[in-house]
This record gives sequence, structure tokens and C-alpha cells, in this order.
Amino acid sequence: MSEATTDAARASERARAPEAAGGAHAVVEASDAGLSPRTGEPRRPWYVWAVAALFFVGAVLAVSGLLQMMWTCIDRPVGPPEARQMRNNFPTSSWLNGAVPNQPGDSVRIVLVIAQFALAMTVATLAVIVGHYAWRGFRWPRWWALIALAASATMLMINPLATASIAAIGLGALALWTPPLRRFSARWAEHGRYVPRPDDPGPVFYGPLPRYR
Repeated sequence: MSEATTDAARASERARAPEAAGGAHAVVEASDAGLSPRTGEPRRPWYVWAVAALFFVGAVLAVSGLLQMMWTCIDRPVGPPEARQMRNNFPTSSWLNGAVPNQPGDSVRIVLVIAQFALAMTVATLAVIVGHYAWRGFRWPRWWALIALAASATMLMINPLATASIAAIGLGALALWTPPLRRFSARWAEHGRYVPRPDDPGPVFYGPLPRYR
């Protein structure tokens, strides 16, 4: 290898050294600022995952209570085979089914089941939305969490399993108003305001370049 080639290689290494050092320095700064070196986004501490899990657990409990009610309200035969009768389980399957007078074959039973289905799905949907967007660092889920908590109170009309969703959603809603979660959403709001502009690529040529014409 000639001396000129060696000098050129050394000069190239010296030119790349500041860039490599700058890249490492940027990674360290990102880590110190609470940003993930891999994604460049704010880190998600364990309590952010825990709050999201609470809302998802609340959604699962609401749907599970609904499914339990639907399974329990099915009339089943009881007694010995020679004197078997159908037991009316509908009034005992949920508080609402027992509070509203109804008889087997009444259309009001269909209305009651549809109403409880709509309530449970509303609570589950709100809980999933709040949990997801709280995990993503938005600020507005803390207000929606209060709406989800108010809606979850309707689970008292179904059964104890669905009622347990009130506790999970309530704990998640309370946690969203604590200082750590508020600081987390503030970091995401600050991070979202910065949108890097791409470098100017210069003039763009369409068609054959001049040297090929």
C-alpha cells in the first residue's frame, strides 16, 4: 500500500471519529433525558404499565360478568328424570333481571339482556381506550377515566364479577391524577411538540440527468 493511500485512510478515520463520538453523545443525552435510546421516545416506567393493566383488567371483568350472567340465566332441568322440571334461573342471574318483573317468554327479557350487553360493552370500550391512550402518554385520558368510572357503576346491576370492574377502573382513574403519571404525560406532550424537519435535499431532477442527454 502506498504512502498516499495510507494518509488518505488515516484522514478518513479522523473525519469519521467526531461523527461517531457525536452519535454516542446523543445516545447518552437521550438516556439522561428519560428517552429510550432505541426508539427516541420517553421511557415508560412500571407504573405506566400497571395503570394500563388496571383498565384492561376492568374491561375483562365487565365482559366476564356479562358472559356469566348470560350463562346463568339459561333455564335448566332439575329433579329426577321421572319428575324433571325446568328451573327459572333468569331472575337470579343478575340484579337487574330480578328487579324487573318478568315471566318466561316475555319480550322484556330480551330487552334486559340487550341493555346489560350494551352497558358492559360501553364500560369495556371506555376502559380499553383510556388504558391504551394513557399508556401512550396523552393527557385527556385522565378525564375520560372519570367517565369510565361513572359508567362502571352500572355494573352493580349485573353481578359481583362485573361489579369488580369498578375497583380496577377506579384505581386506574385515581392513579392517572397522581404526580408521576402527570409528569409522564407532560414529557410526552413536550416530546410530541418537537418534529424534526428533514434536510433540504436540494434541486430534484426528473427524467434523464443532463450528463445522459
